Amino acid sequence: MAFRRVVIFGLLVVVISIIGGCSGKAASDKQEYKQYGSRGPESIGVILGSAEKTGGLLNAAAASSVKGLAGEQGLEYTILSPGDLVNNAETIRFLAENGHDLIIAVGPELQEDLSRLAPEYPDTAFAIIEGEVDQPNVLSIKIGDDEGVFLAGVAAASLTKTNLVGYIGGELTDTRQEKAFAQGVQYINLAEGKQVKVVAVYAGVTKEAAAEPERGKELGNKLYDAGSDVVFTAAGSLGKGLAGAAAERRKIALANDRQLLETMSSNVYSAVVQKPEKAVYTAAAGILKNGVSGGRAAYGLKEGSVDFVLSQEVSPELTNKIIAVREQVKNDQIKLYTVQIPEGLVTKLSHLPVDLKRTSGTAQPGVRETRQGTGSSGAAGSTAPNAGSPTGNGSAGEGQPGD
Repeated sequence: MAFRRVVIFGLLVVVISIIGGCSGKAASDKQEYKQYGSRGPESIGVILGSAEKTGGLLNAAAASSVKGLAGEQGLEYTILSPGDLVNNAETIRFLAENGHDLIIAVGPELQEDLSRLAPEYPDTAFAIIEGEVDQPNVLSIKIGDDEGVFLAGVAAASLTKTNLVGYIGGELTDTRQEKAFAQGVQYINLAEGKQVKVVAVYAGVTKEAAAEPERGKELGNKLYDAGSDVVFTAAGSLGKGLAGAAAERRKIALANDRQLLETMSSNVYSAVVQKPEKAVYTAAAGILKNGVSGGRAAYGLKEGSVDFVLSQEVSPELTNKIIAVREQVKNDQIKLYTVQIPEGLVTKLSHLPVDLKRTSGTAQPGVRETRQGTGSSGAAGSTAPNAGSPTGNGSAGEGQPGD
């Protein structure tokens, strides 16, 4: 009996040693991944931005991209919307403390909380879309439509017969797209010896002003009245109203809505098409494969996150010219920052911002969703969540534009 007890005890020691060795190896593999990115995360968490600040397109793109990636690689994922927990900080903390190896924050409103909390979870990979956080474990992702807007400026300067083109912006303080548009116009001025100028007008002082199509029509008419024969906007729903004004006035509109291009091609000659899902998918897949070391990543024409498409109304000659410029931008042969905007190229048209009179836009309700990937090529889960600096351009100030 004593001999049997000794044998049994010896076997137990061997079994425990084997189990302990396996556990140690698993922990070592996990640690190795954390340090070197030798294998991808097993769980992805997403915190969406508020609909009124981030926009439904970006939220939906992040959700669908993560679902697709989870379905392909058999990953677990959790998608949380504003309001699911107490606040954004608690949502980030919840995801980090519940086994999510990669956490994606959507929108600039999350950057302050993420900047504060990311150092508390150094073994967790974070990414923020359309925000910037300077932490070693956070990748800041920029989906740049500047290249598409630059091409809109190229098209406008090429199409105009009056040498005056219009720009409609959304939020008064966001002049980034105005700068890119003016750079496109100036590129043609330099390349072809033209003297095209830009007159710019803004819908309001908040992003909500860009949600009103009628405002786009009103501002489009103002710019056509000022002498512009080609007008561009990439802000919110303003393009729908602008397209209506162009149709009534028999003018040209350049917009940010491919559907407008397809249904009103006789007046809407081009569209800047955003594909944020491409950027989110590419960035997330890269982190899954290689880990994250912080820094910034920009996605534009080259990555397929933005495109510029033309109507069949545009002549083949002009279409080929713009396509050639697009390829040069895509291949870094044309760099936007090298195109300087001369003083007097852009003039601001004075107007009363719509949201000084009233405020529009409401937040959409949050949705919480947790699913596990199936390992198939299809996306996991059922339906997507319901989310809904000065330019230095030397403008001539407010008033009517010169010739």
